[in-house]
Amino acid sequence: MKHLLFFILCLTSLAFAKAQTEHYNGILDAMGNKLPLQLSLELQADSSDWTATLLSPTQSDEVLTFDFVRRTTDSLIVRATGLLEYRAVVAGNGFEGVFAQGNMEFPLTMQRGTYAHDPLALITSRPQDPTDFEAYHVEEMYVVNRNGDTLQGTLTTPKGKHSKKLALLISGSGPQDRNEELLNHRPFLVLSDHLTRAGIATYRYDERGVGASGGTYQGSTTHDLAQDVEDVIDTLEKHRSEIGYKELGLIGHSEGGLIAPMLASRNNAVDFVVMLAGPAITGRRIIDTQIGPSLQTSALTDDQIELYKALLSEHLNQAQSVSNDNPNAAEIIKADTNRAWDYMRETYEESERAAFDEVRSYVSMMAVDPWMDSFLDDDPVLYLPKVNVPVLALQGSLDQQVLAEFNLPPLRKALAKNSKAKVVELPQLNHLFQTATSGYGNEYATIEETMAPAVLELVSKWVLDQ
Repeated sequence: MKHLLFFILCLTSLAFAKAQTEHYNGILDAMGNKLPLQLSLELQADSSDWTATLLSPTQSDEVLTFDFVRRTTDSLIVRATGLLEYRAVVAGNGFEGVFAQGNMEFPLTMQRGTYAHDPLALITSRPQDPTDFEAYHVEEMYVVNRNGDTLQGTLTTPKGKHSKKLALLISGSGPQDRNEELLNHRPFLVLSDHLTRAGIATYRYDERGVGASGGTYQGSTTHDLAQDVEDVIDTLEKHRSEIGYKELGLIGHSEGGLIAPMLASRNNAVDFVVMLAGPAITGRRIIDTQIGPSLQTSALTDDQIELYKALLSEHLNQAQSVSNDNPNAAEIIKADTNRAWDYMRETYEESERAAFDEVRSYVSMMAVDPWMDSFLDDDPVLYLPKVNVPVLALQGSLDQQVLAEFNLPPLRKALAKNSKAKVVELPQLNHLFQTATSGYGNEYATIEETMAPAVLELVSKWVLDQ
């Protein structure tokens, strides 16, 4: 879920300059996670002082500026105090040294060169992306939602006889295109291709305000997006005879895995549901269970992590207590944020405060964002027990966004009375259903696999068996 990608203090790329500006590229191998880093050094005009910046393009487009830079003819030290440090010696046209973050150190070689046009191309390809669409029909199809916005999408149907099944793909949170593209991965393109080749028609679309679709995404809640899905269902049903399907199902990923059962609980047109990492707990519970493990990969100390969690919890309480309908909501939250930060600044040294800058702006945004306001309180248990159609709910054991240990028990309980429901925990898979090592977001881009083939087979076989 993009809204919940807690990449706070993730590794970022290194940059340094000489004469004017010099760029260096390197691949950091951190316990099997290969991260491309881009380092720039710049020699200030009329000065012998250097500045340095770091970019980790597969994790974020934000640039980290080092507060300490020492460059000599044979060595380099760059440091972001309290976060990370790179110590190296000149080697050929680059540097060889050690990248340190927290208590961890990794060897890192940086080579002189301009930045790649597409940083992701430095490390990986996407071998599962389909390149040949001759095996099935592909056509553009649009839907006009109840707001009058045109939602543009792609309908795929098997060649030959009509498919008995049609799967409507519902993407996760954040503005998503029809392929659910993230970090050069296109999960819904891969999933749609596999399903159609297996004999299942699919429809996927750009969300409102994204890609070729009209309207505005900003300010939309989960329930607004669910209405769009319902409008898509209505349009597909009107064209049922043309498309030729007999059963319509919803396949939702992440937030889409919340919308799918929400609609299935009230819309008789839905014949089956597939939940891919769909939540069975409230958004507030998701954040509470997610934040601790996420911060374990940061450079924060244990004490800082505890303070961070306490501050976040306090702000979420405030966000939930102040309605977005309150015209003074933004001012109330801002005042609360400032009080908390004043306390933090009195407790910690200046060098430690930067670690909390992200949560300050993030939580302030949450408090007045309609999507987050809705997300915090939405409870899937209100919908799941009302779903009577077949349900396949899949969860990766390494999912660090919707954690299996907290999500699966209430999910199984909520679906217990549905004899046609199947809940499966899949080992070694992350939130995107990639085969992973840790499951954290810093692996997403570096894994070539977009979606584990076993998941694709499981979904297609289950749908065909219904």
